Amino acid sequence: MRGGDGACVLVRMAAMRLNFACVLAASCLLQAAPAETVPELSVATHARIIKTVPPQDKGYWEEIPWETDLLAAAKRAHREKMMLFIWASSGHPLGCT
Repeated sequence: MRGGDGACVLVRMAAMRLNFACVLAASCLLQAAPAETVPELSVATHARIIKTVPPQDKGYWEEIPWETDLLAAAKRAHREKMMLFIWASSGHPLGCT
């Protein structure tokens, strides 16, 4: 061991203890915080929300003429001189694998 290594180890240990104490204190504070309650949705509040933001009859994504056949989509994109957007994934579409 060199002369300065012992002091360096002590500084690192003190820093680790301080980090541990901070994490422990933060976790205690987070657990002690009261849970927020979500107010129930009343009929009046629901009517106000619907009046402010009326529901759409159709989503914008439903207006797009989607293709499920890749070859047909590529031919159509070439014919219409448009880009081809491919959505591909493996697993569950919501990422729940």
